[in-house]
Amino acid sequence: MSIYLILKTLLRRKIVTALLLLQLALTLALLLNSLQLASQTRAQLLAPTGLDLVNTITVQIKPTTKQLRQYPALGDLLQRQLEALRQVAGVEAAAYANQPPLRQGGNQGNIYKVGAEAQINIPNVPSYYVSADFMQVLGLTLKAGRWPAYQPPEQADDYPLVITESLALKVFGDINVIGQQLNHGTVHAVVSDFYGHRMGSNEM
Repeated sequence: MSIYLILKTLLRRKIVTALLLLQLALTLALLLNSLQLASQTRAQLLAPTGLDLVNTITVQIKPTTKQLRQYPALGDLLQRQLEALRQVAGVEAAAYANQPPLRQGGNQGNIYKVGAEAQINIPNVPSYYVSADFMQVLGLTLKAGRWPAYQPPEQADDYPLVITESLALKVFGDINVIGQQLNHGTVHAVVSDFYGHRMGSNEM
């Protein structure tokens, strides 16, 4: 059949032709949308996280009784679990945290320098309550200060803070900020950046 006859037939059946063109347009739009989503997903998967993902695993622990969900019983439970993990062959370090990195959502809040809230206020900053080996587990590099000694939450009056290099630069414009006061406590150390968690669709 010649192209001329095909076009002539299509012109005679205008409604069918319009519907056919609409279907083709929708199909093309869906294809382009799928390609864009695939490209965005690939870019996110290849983005540097600052973490040694190949050699790191997370294990979720949920105490089974009300008593075990409160300190000091919870602290004893966590320490026993960590000691058991450290005995597993091949484990170099084990630590606990209130949430894993890389997930969407989680514990976060505003960060600002005490007395300068109106000037610089960083929203949606992920916050982690962790044990002593957390930096070693994630393979983070110490940039300034020193990792604080572990202090049980029930005994902490002023939480020692460890912040990332990027956060230090955003709030203070420098990484030499040991002893500075933030709204959540005193800065004890600055570490290399790592991917915390996403807030919404694309926040880190």
